[in-house]
Amino acid sequence: MSNSFRPNPLRLAFGLMRLPKNPDGSIDIPQVSEMADRFLAAGGTYFDTAYVYDGGDSEKAFKAAVADRYARELEAWINSHAVIIDTLAADMASSDIPDMDDSAIHEYLLSNFNQLNEDGVLYDIYYTNLDNIMVCASDFISDGSVDYVHDREWFVEAVNSGELFYSTPYKDADSGLTVITISKAIYTNGTLRGV
Repeated sequence: MSNSFRPNPLRLAFGLMRLPKNPDGSIDIPQVSEMADRFLAAGGTYFDTAYVYDGGDSEKAFKAAVADRYARELEAWINSHAVIIDTLAADMASSDIPDMDDSAIHEYLLSNFNQLNEDGVLYDIYYTNLDNIMVCASDFISDGSVDYVHDREWFVEAVNSGELFYSTPYKDADSGLTVITISKAIYTNGTLRGV
């Protein structure tokens, strides 16, 4: 799937004006799915459709052949990576990691990042304590001048919900990549330690 959601190096569109048909005249969804999979695998990302194509059935075919199938795949991928955050939060909550100094927390995060990022899609793993110190696997340690605790949705919503928080996709200011943040509040004996 990782190849399916990247810029379109082909500079070609998959046209949905005329699609393969079944003998009864309906659109052959399995055939359209196979064609779309090949297009995506080759690096294509742009699908050209309009309501008037095939009396509106072109858009329905796109939904069935691409949108629904890849949405499920994307959801499964996000959920599989959320397990990483949930597991790390549980590990930190049941240990003395939140009490360690910043460099020890960095080493812990970096070690986990290197072990868990086999597919190369994790951008970073970070922990932010209640003093607004963010420690990242990527070697960044904040100076406390940014108010993550009160101003960052990923911190506030993780604390408020007590569950995993999933941000909407956004463009990362440092890398320019489109990313999502998955976060979870860390409690030790009922006391909030950080996110």
